Amino acid sequence: MIISITPNFQIHIPKQARKLLGLSKPSKALLKVLDGSIVITPDYNNKLLSLAGKYKSKAKGIKVENIRDIIDYS
Repeated sequence: MIISITPNFQIHIPKQARKLLGLSKPSKALLKVLDGSIVITPDYNNKLLSLAGKYKSKAKGIKVENIRDIIDYS
């Protein structure tokens, strides 16, 4: 596949490639330069992004001063 690189050095991963890689939402990736080539690999170990939005409903109305009362440290 041929892709474009924008003036800000951004790229678009084509839908066909995203489907083959199992990418269904924005995530992190690993970038390596090997022998003059760019290799981009999905970071399947990134668990932080899977929590996005999980605690959104609990965060409404919480004052910063009381945040320690809400956090489950178990």
